[in-house]
Amino acid sequence: YPKDLDSLTYVSQILQGVAIKSGVEHWRRNRGRCMGTLYWQINDNWPVASWSSIDYYGRYKALHYMAKKFYAPVAGSIKKQGADIQAYVQNETLEDRVVKVTYTLKTIHFDILESFEEELTIPALSVGIGEKKDYKERILGREKEVFAEIRFDYGAGETSIEVETFVPYKYMKLPKPMFMTEIKELDQEYHIHMSANSFTPFVELDLIEGNPVFEENYFHITDREKKLIVLKKEKISNINDKVIKLKVRSLRDSYL
Repeated sequence: YPKDLDSLTYVSQILQGVAIKSGVEHWRRNRGRCMGTLYWQINDNWPVASWSSIDYYGRYKALHYMAKKFYAPVAGSIKKQGADIQAYVQNETLEDRVVKVTYTLKTIHFDILESFEEELTIPALSVGIGEKKDYKERILGREKEVFAEIRFDYGAGETSIEVETFVPYKYMKLPKPMFMTEIKELDQEYHIHMSANSFTPFVELDLIEGNPVFEENYFHITDREKKLIVLKKEKISNINDKVIKLKVRSLRDSYL
């Protein structure tokens, strides 16, 4: 359970984002039966606690960062049923797309238990369905210590990663993460390189001073590679310091 009010606020944003995400991905996977979705509401016009995805000050909540991905014209998603994992790719463009899909079963310490790769050709305005993988035998007795990752490679350097756990996150045996962070200042933006020593879901970046809008936020760290997050200087408001001071937390940090 969240350890304080600030952590409860953070977890409530995660819950909102995951709830809307699961619904939108389900409906997009059922293209033809469902031809579109909307969510209410996008923004607030006064300071208030609400279901918006952007607050009064223009700050993005978790839902808004997630929506950028699950509403992308070409978007990969995972359908999980028990220990079965299956990739879907929604193609809402007017061109056929070829997508490389890589399934990986990992431990929370990034050890690879199983890997599988396939290529899907998705016609314009349709949904591609990948092979269904049954991990029941591979995860038996360690359901709280493993996760499934699917990496979608859309070509031209465009990728996305989706993650599923086999028990609710609150039952996962998540270690306390150790973050390694490096910030490089460029003319118009900051490059933030991040890594962690274990599986770290829902990483939230913020500034001690200022209201930032990052290129990506509330993401998962699923391997030992450094992850690049871009923060454009024009996307920071209400800041006086010339040097940014970063705040980082994850789901594991929200409880004792």
